[in-house]
Amino acid sequence: EVRLATIDQPGALVGEIVALAGGGRTASVSAVEPSEVLELTKGDLESLIAEQPDIGRGLAVAALKRVEEADLAELFASHFRIRDPETLSRLGRAAEWRHLRSGEVLFEQGDRSDRVYFVIRGSLEVTRAGSGGASVGTAGRGEVVGELGLLQQTPRTATVLALRDSVIASLNGGAFYDLVRRHPEVMVDLGMRAVERAAQPPIDSPTRILALLVA
Repeated sequence: EVRLATIDQPGALVGEIVALAGGGRTASVSAVEPSEVLELTKGDLESLIAEQPDIGRGLAVAALKRVEEADLAELFASHFRIRDPETLSRLGRAAEWRHLRSGEVLFEQGDRSDRVYFVIRGSLEVTRAGSGGASVGTAGRGEVVGELGLLQQTPRTATVLALRDSVIASLNGGAFYDLVRRHPEVMVDLGMRAVERAAQPPIDSPTRILALLVA
């Protein structure tokens, strides 16, 4: 189990996503201390939104933010084995979010390396001018982009753009170094991923076949 969020602000909402969209509960919610909760039925909520549409729009924005923060927590738990609630909460507060449309550029080759990016949803393509602009790789959900440039303090060595609509969370240098200092195992995992990526041939490189004819 992973604690995805701590809801401790008066007036905060719980369960609005299912109330708005329907379906079953996607997480368990329990009190960590004595709490007072006001409950609205789905019908009550629909009536309230019909009278005040701005409330519906506000709920949708809050619901999307909570889903993204939960996805980020799940990513760190599943890919980096970080389940400490305090660390996950700190990462959620430090993360900045980008919503990229298909074809939109995340960063370009030669840009300053000042952030590390985590793919929450969608898919990214990596291209490099030195290879004639050909695709040299892709990054999907759970993968990390830009960590080597940040660690080495060198300009971006490739251009990264969205293959389809994507949601990206990023940490600046200070937040990333704090994460690595508290969880050194993250560096081991990132190092292994970097080695695996380096060993993969470019996507557009032709396959070479050697045929031996024996008379």
